[in-house]
Amino acid sequence: MKTIVFIKEVPETPDGVKISDSGQLAVDGDRAFLTDPIDPYSVETALKIREEKGGEVIVVSAGSTRAEKFLKEALAMGADEAVLLSGAEIEGGDPTATARALAAAVRKSGDFDLLVVGDRAADDNSAVVGPVLGQLLDIPVLTYVSEVREVDADTIRVVRTLEKGREVVESSLPAVVSVVKGIHEPRYPSLLGIRKASKREVPKWTAADLGEDPARLGAAGSPTRMRSLAPPPAPSGVEMIEGEVEEAAKTLVAKIIDRKVL
Repeated sequence: MKTIVFIKEVPETPDGVKISDSGQLAVDGDRAFLTDPIDPYSVETALKIREEKGGEVIVVSAGSTRAEKFLKEALAMGADEAVLLSGAEIEGGDPTATARALAAAVRKSGDFDLLVVGDRAADDNSAVVGPVLGQLLDIPVLTYVSEVREVDADTIRVVRTLEKGREVVESSLPAVVSVVKGIHEPRYPSLLGIRKASKREVPKWTAADLGEDPARLGAAGSPTRMRSLAPPPAPSGVEMIEGEVEEAAKTLVAKIIDRKVL
């Protein structure tokens, strides 16, 4: 069972991220990045499947060289291999352009059984990469997966958690699975795993290595662009009640009654 997991570096908020006067995202250096909080759940899902069915787990990320650190974290958890898709042509892409790069990496890596992604990234919250991967590779996509019930050589059965309930879905393999937080409790890397991962060299694939037209990747290949950002408006009409707890409580109750909130 060959499983490929996709992870992403995201800006750390709120201290490391600012909005510039021109309405663009300004990140305070490399220290303001971390692996997406959903990624350990994706990696753990793949590791659980490997423990049950055997095979290998490959972790892939598309972005800057900063992401090598997060790929090594996945190796420390127990992933077998890691690949970084990097270079000026790949960086800065929207979810669609990023999915093109990831799909090219999948094709380059050869036959596979399962692709695992998080249900959405913490920075753009788009939930687009998984479905686009499925479209580009012409394979089924199972979204919002909260449980993998059964996997064999040809099929996978999962539980999808939706707003109005849960549903059990079966699909042929290969397929894309996007998982939600809580599907498994991510394991902590062992000290030995961390030491081994720190010494591993992570291969870096460029657009040329992927055999992709650079015009279809990164910022150049993105069908969407962020025009500007703005912080939410400051709250208005807020009154802070000072004083001791009992006096503040009496004042609060009086104001609630006076304004007929209750």
